[in-house]
Amino acid sequence: MYKAFISYRHSENGRRHAAALETALKRYAKPTLARPMKIFRDEKHMKPDLSLPKLIRNGLDNSEFLIFLAEKASANSQWCGEELEYWCNPKMLNRKENLIIILIDDDIVLDGTDSIDWSQTTALPPLLRPYLTSVPLYLDLRWAKSTTDTALQTPRYRHEINALSARLKGVNPEDLNDEEIKVYRRNIRLRNGALLVLSMLLLTSVGTTVWALDAQKKAEASAADAVKQQQIAEKALNDKIAEERQKELLNSDNLAGSGDVFANSYNFGLALRFYQKADSILARFPGDSVLLERKRQIARKIIDANNQTRPQE
Repeated sequence: MYKAFISYRHSENGRRHAAALETALKRYAKPTLARPMKIFRDEKHMKPDLSLPKLIRNGLDNSEFLIFLAEKASANSQWCGEELEYWCNPKMLNRKENLIIILIDDDIVLDGTDSIDWSQTTALPPLLRPYLTSVPLYLDLRWAKSTTDTALQTPRYRHEINALSARLKGVNPEDLNDEEIKVYRRNIRLRNGALLVLSMLLLTSVGTTVWALDAQKKAEASAADAVKQQQIAEKALNDKIAEERQKELLNSDNLAGSGDVFANSYNFGLALRFYQKADSILARFPGDSVLLERKRQIARKIIDANNQTRPQE
């Protein structure tokens, strides 16, 4: 159900006023969390697959008020005329009491009895003559020539919207103005409260981010320290292995040297034993290419010692 149907000619002036009215009526005296007033403006509801006459008729059927943007162009418009006829005709909707006229250009002239002087009125179609036995509520917005003029921040336009909203809501304009002030103050409080909550959330987020970055730095430092400690441990182990290797190689050299002493004394049997012990130590380092030549030397000494011992056997 729509609160109002806006009937207007799709001219630049008509579109500008229609869009401004819709926006202002939806925003005026509306609490922050409340749903806005429903306004039917055909340009916002048209779809390629919908029949325009059907769309317009449904909009009129389901609207409580008809707001007619009066000017010579809309008075001569066939569409506007059909909308007004459907709205006012007793054989159709018969809702002339809920017709509101907004004068946006040209003239509505009153005679001395506050009735419409149809001979001089150019902004209303003659078809309304049988239905307007008295002057309906109408606002004169011919002075509003720019978007600034039709903004709610403009006091004069705000005053007119207050009167129009009061009629649509069935309340006294002064009461609605007071309500607008209350709503405005309430909305300001809600906005300030929301800003406070957002500020607190922002501070919490910043604090959490700082804490997370600090924790990340500490974790990275801890990981770096762990890597450093591991490197120290690996170096100590490698140093220990190298030390043990040197001891083993020295022992191998000593055994080989003892073998040489016995070989030089022609005691090739004992020399062979010392060479074999030296060779068994070198065998513990199979992948050590540095010791390859030493291994070959010991192997030749073993072969020579074997050859020397065979004749004695």
